[in-house]
Amino acid sequence: MLPMKTLRRFRPLALLTGLLLGLAHAAGAQQVLLKRTYYDLSRRRLHEEYQYIRTAAVPECKHGYYKEYDEQGVLWKKGNYRHNQAEGRQLEYLNAAGQPQLQYDVTVRHGIAHGPYIRYRGANEKMSAGNYVNGSREGVWHFYYAEGYEVCRYQNDKKEGPAALYYTGGKLAEQYAYRNDERYNDGDIQSFYEDGSPKKSGHFTAGLMNGRFRAWYPNGQLRYEENYVDDAPEGRFLAYSEAGELITDDVYAAGRLVEHKQTAREMAEQARQQQYEALRQRQKLQQDSIQQAYARAETDRRQQLEMTQEAEALAKDAALKQETMRNEAAVGYRRQLDPRLYVELYQQLLADYRAATSPADQLTRAKRLKRLLALAVALERGEQPELRKALRKEPDLTKALALTGL
Repeated sequence: MLPMKTLRRFRPLALLTGLLLGLAHAAGAQQVLLKRTYYDLSRRRLHEEYQYIRTAAVPECKHGYYKEYDEQGVLWKKGNYRHNQAEGRQLEYLNAAGQPQLQYDVTVRHGIAHGPYIRYRGANEKMSAGNYVNGSREGVWHFYYAEGYEVCRYQNDKKEGPAALYYTGGKLAEQYAYRNDERYNDGDIQSFYEDGSPKKSGHFTAGLMNGRFRAWYPNGQLRYEENYVDDAPEGRFLAYSEAGELITDDVYAAGRLVEHKQTAREMAEQARQQQYEALRQRQKLQQDSIQQAYARAETDRRQQLEMTQEAEALAKDAALKQETMRNEAAVGYRRQLDPRLYVELYQQLLADYRAATSPADQLTRAKRLKRLLALAVALERGEQPELRKALRKEPDLTKALALTGL
């Protein structure tokens, strides 16, 4: 008899021999052949590689391993077939920069998903994992997200019963339930922050909110406290800031708001709004005053411009008339008024006009020039003989100007 140590050495060989004999028997002792298909006629770009057998019913019956490649030559699918049906573990890959990246890992029986199932989001990063029974999801399943993962149960391919959401580190985040593949709560529900402190709590009866619901800030401060009867708000509703300040205080009856108590925050906000409105009104009044001042200044500017233009027109008219009288004197027009006296009076009034410091003053002095010209014309016509005599006898210009009343 061979020693036990020697027998142990031959155990793997015996198992392999038995497996090969079993496969040969299962295949009806038929020869397993290998086939390859290609994307191109030159047979350089491999598409499929699989094993098959020949049977009376199926000339080419897939039986054994199967591999499929994409057009870039990267492995796409890998699995096994038994009598032309997928059987056992089936793998499907993504082309990740020229390298196969596992996307699906499914176990099938007779071509239907039956057994463990894993779907990957990225390299070794799970997206979901669970179990199939005859093509339907059954039992415990996991769904993975960036912030954590969900654990739930399936029955007849639908989510059913208690479920929970966990943080990435494994701490409980929320407890709830499903009914007919939809969120449905019955009983107490709770959720937690990652450090384990409470986040929300409440109670449901047949999917309806009933009883007290509360929530907390991460620092432990109560966030709100509410009460419901068959989904309708009932009783006092309170809400707080993270610092503990009361920000809402309402009372409901049969789902309707019946009382609102103004909180300190609301009163402060109301006062702030009133201050803002008063400031806005003051700013509006100031803006109106500024606009009115601009309008008055513009009116004054236009009036001054008009007065200046009128004064300049009068001065120009007086200058033209003086020039006319000079021309008349040059051609020997007989005057009864001394031309020297007239010219000197005119020059004095013209100098006064040019020395004016404002448009109003200019206008006044221009009118004096115009009246002087009108007086000269009247004297030429023989009007006011007494004044004409007085002007002839008075050599002093200041006194002569006083006699004219200008």
